[in-house]
Amino acid sequence: MKPEIKKIKDSQIEITDQVSSEDFEKYKDQAILFLSKDLDIKGFRRGAVPKDIAKNHLSQDKVLTEARRLAIQKSYFNILKENNFDPLGEPEVEILNTPNSSQLEFRIKVAVMPEVWLPDYKNIASKVQRKKAEVQNDDVEKALKYLQRSRASFSLKEGACQRGDFVEIEYSSPNVYGGKLIKDEFFLGEGKLLEGIEESIEGMKAGENKEIKAKGKDMVLKLRMLSVKKAVFPQVNDEFAKSLGSFESLANLEKNIREGLSAEKESEESQRVRTKILSEISDQTKVEIPSILVKEEQGRMLASLKDRVKNVFGAEFEEYLKQVKKSEEDLLADFSSSANSRVKNFLILREIEKKENIVITQEEINEEANKILKSYSSVGQAKKNIDEKALKEYSAEILKQEKTLAMLESFAK
Repeated sequence: MKPEIKKIKDSQIEITDQVSSEDFEKYKDQAILFLSKDLDIKGFRRGAVPKDIAKNHLSQDKVLTEARRLAIQKSYFNILKENNFDPLGEPEVEILNTPNSSQLEFRIKVAVMPEVWLPDYKNIASKVQRKKAEVQNDDVEKALKYLQRSRASFSLKEGACQRGDFVEIEYSSPNVYGGKLIKDEFFLGEGKLLEGIEESIEGMKAGENKEIKAKGKDMVLKLRMLSVKKAVFPQVNDEFAKSLGSFESLANLEKNIREGLSAEKESEESQRVRTKILSEISDQTKVEIPSILVKEEQGRMLASLKDRVKNVFGAEFEEYLKQVKKSEEDLLADFSSSANSRVKNFLILREIEKKENIVITQEEINEEANKILKSYSSVGQAKKNIDEKALKEYSAEILKQEKTLAMLESFAK
């Protein structure tokens, strides 16, 4: 009997197949040989028990179960190979015949990578206009100001703080991480905190406490001024430029800043163009997006958020959930649309990779994997905790996507 393959909803296939009585007997023999390896029978070496003797020492149910596994496994992998199906997750298997039947009939249901119907993606990419990435004098001035501030000297101020002073505070609120005490420092008057708070801080002295309400928000902060400092900034001149490193003059520093900002703006424009191209290709692409991939992406997004809350905000995730008044299930639902979009983009790029025969070398994969490892504080520890095979598979995927996006970007005008 030739296997019957049906495409069903959610990018799943349903395979119905049958193994004849004669062929199933062969699988039973294979099952006996496989199971006999674990038999311990007096007079025979372990793993060398004759089939006829092993058969008498094995339960019929055990042999039948193993024979079914072997038969279904072979049929399943042959069908996947012959039809170029790429499975997603574990298959669901259902035995259709009665236990006493001499043959085997079964049904397998599994999600597979869907077919993707792409538009003329090269034509779409060619219609995206690239903007000229220009660095304005104001951009250079802002960068110089940042450098100037990073080299400021500070002295404690005894009086009341005012705009431009560098203040160190600690505050808490029932609305912020469950009332956890938070420390912060910044130049007063630059919009670091919620509207209404910085204005209320102005005039406070070191050691002073105050309750402040955020403007337009149902939030009250219990705030303590820890210190007030007067900032003295160095003059931005040739000497300042020389103090920053191998710069001969202020003009040389400005040239370096301009070049750096130009590269940054070029990178931002490249990202904008790629996003625009991919978005327009996506609008014209037809594909059934498997829910299993969307759920996996939602899980990755949730894990990323948990890491961010812990490592960036230094808070427990339970506190964060209380703060946003949501459960993990609520967040997963919120991620649904973004996850769906990400999966669709992944499927589009994967299909273009195949059509354009995008290839990467093992050397490129190793280089990318090492780059990822170096991003960890301890490369040695990272190697212990990260699965090398999974890391290289991830690196390969990143590189393929990068090459595909670069190819699409090359068509933009």
